[in-house]
Amino acid sequence: MSCLTSILQLLQFLTTLSGCNIYRYVEGKRIFRLSPKINSLVGAMHRFWLRPWLVVTFLMHLIFWMVEFLNGMADPNPGSERPLHLIYTMGLTIASTQNFCISIGIAYHYR
Repeated sequence: MSCLTSILQLLQFLTTLSGCNIYRYVEGKRIFRLSPKINSLVGAMHRFWLRPWLVVTFLMHLIFWMVEFLNGMADPNPGSERPLHLIYTMGLTIASTQNFCISIGIAYHYR
């Protein structure tokens, strides 16, 4: 087996697990059919791994931003740059994760 063949098989396996390849082409009828076994595998992976991971990540960010906001509101120093730093860090977080959030949103919308 050549290196290219093994890489293509690995890519096929990864696209199947990610949910991008859950349809199978039927030659005689020239249609795409949903593969129930692969669909249930992808659904189980999303249910038991992806959703809890997304919830935990969201809660961690939410707690962090609430603590930062409360610390910024309780800062007694006049002319402090803490609120400015908070806004900058929020923008940086949104900018760094927007592609991931959009991809997950599209995947769940068209699932």
